[in-house]
Amino acid sequence: MGEIDGRLDAMERVVGISIGDTAVAYPFSLLKERPVINDTIDGRDIVIIYEGGTLSPFPFYGEEPVSEIVGSALVFQSIVDQHKLTFKLDGKQVVDEQTKSSWSLLGQALDGPLEGSRLEPVVHANHFWFAWAAFYPDTEIRTVDDLWTVAATLVV
Repeated sequence: MGEIDGRLDAMERVVGISIGDTAVAYPFSLLKERPVINDTIDGRDIVIIYEGGTLSPFPFYGEEPVSEIVGSALVFQSIVDQHKLTFKLDGKQVVDEQTKSSWSLLGQALDGPLEGSRLEPVVHANHFWFAWAAFYPDTEIRTVDDLWTVAATLVV
C-alpha cells in the first residue's frame, strides 16, 4: 500500500543512518566503489567501512539455499580522544590519515600510535531500500558527487 520510492531499486541494499533529524542511505553499489567513506551527518563526523565478502542473511529463496555475497557495512564516529580522524583504504587495510594507524572492520586500532583505541559505533542498519525508505521517507541518498563535496570541505 502507498507510493513506491523509486529513487533506488526496491531490492538495493543500503546502510541507513539516522542522526538527529537527518536520515541518510548509502547504497551498497556506492560502497562497493568506495569501501571507506568519511562523512558528516547532522554535525556528527562518521566513517563507514564496507566489507564486500559477507553472505546474505537471507540464504533461502524457495526450496534451494542461495549463497549470495552481498557485503555488509559498519559505521563509527571518526573521533578518537577528541581528535577527528579521516580514514582511507590502503591496499586492503583501513588506516587513518593522521597517525597511519591501521584499523579492524570492528573499529579497533590494530597498530600504530593509536593501537588499542576503539571507535565508537554509530547506530545504523543494513537494509533493503524499500524497508529503509518505508520508515525514513525523507532519507537523503548519498552519491559519489556528494562524497566529493564532503572531501573538498575536509581539505579546506
